[in-house]
Order: sequence, then C-alpha cells, then structure tokens
Amino acid sequence: MKRVTWSAVAAGVVFAAGYIMMITIPGGGDSTDSSFADYYDSSGRRTVGLLGAAVLVLGVALCFWFLLELRAALGASAASIGAQLGHGLAVAGLVLVAAGGAITTGPTGVQLNDDPFVGIPIAQTLSQAGLAVELLAGMSLLALATILLARVAKVTGVLANWVAIAGIVAGVIMFGSYIWLPGLVFPIWLVVVGITGLRKPTA
Repeated sequence: MKRVTWSAVAAGVVFAAGYIMMITIPGGGDSTDSSFADYYDSSGRRTVGLLGAAVLVLGVALCFWFLLELRAALGASAASIGAQLGHGLAVAGLVLVAAGGAITTGPTGVQLNDDPFVGIPIAQTLSQAGLAVELLAGMSLLALATILLARVAKVTGVLANWVAIAGIVAGVIMFGSYIWLPGLVFPIWLVVVGITGLRKPTA
C-alpha cells in the first residue's frame, strides 16, 4: 500500500472547506439588493464569510506544500517543460484564488474596521470582481496546471494511471468554474491523490 501524501489530503480538505464557505457571500449574477442587505446586516454570516476566506488562504498554502512534494517526487522530470509550466501556472492560479477571496471580503473588512456599510453598489462590484479573479482567472489557470501536472505524473508513473487520467478530466471540468460548482473537483482530486500516494518515477 502506498504511503498517504498528507499534503494533498490536507490541501484538498481545507481548500474545499474555504471554497464552500465563500459561497455564503452574495455576488453571483442572480444576487439581489436584498441578499446583500441581509448579508451585511448579519454579523454571523459576515463572520462565516471572513473565516471562509481565511480557510481558503490556508488551503492555498497547503497546496503550495503539495506542489513542493510533487516536484520532489518527479525528480529529474520536474525540469521538463510540462512540469515547469504546470508548476508556474498552479502557483499563479493559487495566488489569484487567494486574492479573489480577499477582494470579495473587502466590504466586510471595511465594515469591521469602520462601522458604516460601504453600500450595496460597492459591495456588489467588489464581490463580482473578487469572484472573477478567483473563479475565472485563478481556477482557469489551476485547470490548465492540473492537466499539465497530471499528464507529467502519468508519463513518469508518479501517480497511478487512473488517478492521473482523473486529474486530466478534472482539469477539463474546472474550466467551467465560472459557475462555482465545477471548481470542487480540484480539491476532491487532491484528496484522491493524497490517499493513493505519490510514487517514484518510472520514466
């Protein structure tokens, strides 16, 4: 039985938790003025949103840990064009995901530090901008990175064949993350990778 890769398991679980908690913040295309008013009138919901952003950032940090372990497992193959490009895209995507979460929770931070609410138009603008950075930019780069890294892991044998193929499929699905739900396949795949473990490269 392969050794559990705890970095991938931890990254997947924490990233998923933060990603799910972030949906409590209104900002999608069907959000109404009343949904924003209700959200920013509730200290409990705002607290959950801020915690979600913090958990998401922690999940991103754990993903960096996993990337380091994956690079070490790849060995000499980590210097290949596909591995280097995938690693760079993953880092950029993760940074954008964290930045998007920070932008989305901006109005909550302002309200905590300066009691008056910034207003629905500003909150809606920042929320939509944050979601665009997090989902459209960040998750799209992560999608491409997942495909590249899974392919390299498949060729080198660092991941079980079916896990690597699942990563490629997950990356394709992640390109639909602008509607939020497809992005969940990323942390799910990380957990699967962690449970099945990383192997020594065979090629």
